[in-house]
Amino acid sequence: PSVLHREPGLITRIVRDYYDKDIDEVLVDTKEAFDDISHYFKTHLESEQNKLKLVEGGGIFEKYRLEDEVRDVFRSRVSLPGGGGLVLEQTEAMLTIDINSGTYRGGKDDEETAFNLNMLAAKEVSRQVQLRDVGGLIMIDFIDMRRHGNRRNVIRELERAFKNDKAKINITRISDLGVLEMTRQRTRDSLLHTLHTSCSHCQGTGLVPSDEYVALGILRMVRENLPAYKGDTMKVITTAKAALDVLNSYRDELHNMEESVNADIQILIDSELPVGEFYLAARPRREERSDRSQGGGTRGSRGNRPRRGGGGGGGGERNRERDM
Repeated sequence: PSVLHREPGLITRIVRDYYDKDIDEVLVDTKEAFDDISHYFKTHLESEQNKLKLVEGGGIFEKYRLEDEVRDVFRSRVSLPGGGGLVLEQTEAMLTIDINSGTYRGGKDDEETAFNLNMLAAKEVSRQVQLRDVGGLIMIDFIDMRRHGNRRNVIRELERAFKNDKAKINITRISDLGVLEMTRQRTRDSLLHTLHTSCSHCQGTGLVPSDEYVALGILRMVRENLPAYKGDTMKVITTAKAALDVLNSYRDELHNMEESVNADIQILIDSELPVGEFYLAARPRREERSDRSQGGGTRGSRGNRPRRGGGGGGGGERNRERDM
């Protein structure tokens, strides 16, 4: 067997995907990266190799304040001159952009102010979409304008701003509600998805279950499974925060449930669990129960898949223990 294709490293991929002949210089601050990119230029862009330069001493991110620029690319709020701004929200299906007037006052009346702000926003929308390399459906909510001529001028400004974009663009008209739909050809993953992965805690939603929701979910799981633990010990594994909340807020409920079936309920901590997850530890086999540890700090082995925020989602309320 032999290798047919090997994907290059991240730096070489960025040059491959984003370089065009309008770029004047490619600056690199490490010899290793310089050699990788130089090899790519020799193979694919030999006539452009003189644009590649190694910066002695390193630190081009600090020298040109590139970290600030990179952080700005992923911010959901972008300021406009004069006090307005954009709010960008990217989902799996589309990018939505809301134009906010803020403190902007750039006209004699509301119509002129809205028009001037929308003209500024059109340029910045183009810049942000191309910097983030967003593809697919893009919804832009402009400030309302009554005059159709002003709407057409904003569309023309948006088209001019995207004139040199390599991706195919389709721009529709601005509706009476001020919303414009456009599509941009998706040629590769957006910069957001190239440089980031989904959060392991919130799965990319930006939300985690509330403390109360997690605590109530643990109680429901305990109540549902407790009859099977009559005269035995139930071990609930969760995060430190959730364990503290349950023990502080629902200690009496846990005690009453223990007495109802003569069982012992232990709330144990797994520091590696994501926020909002919990599970029941697997029970020892019958012949091993007499030898099991009685210490409250010993963590049992995992019994079933961790559940999030009360188990109200697709996992349901049923718990299955795995064999040890």
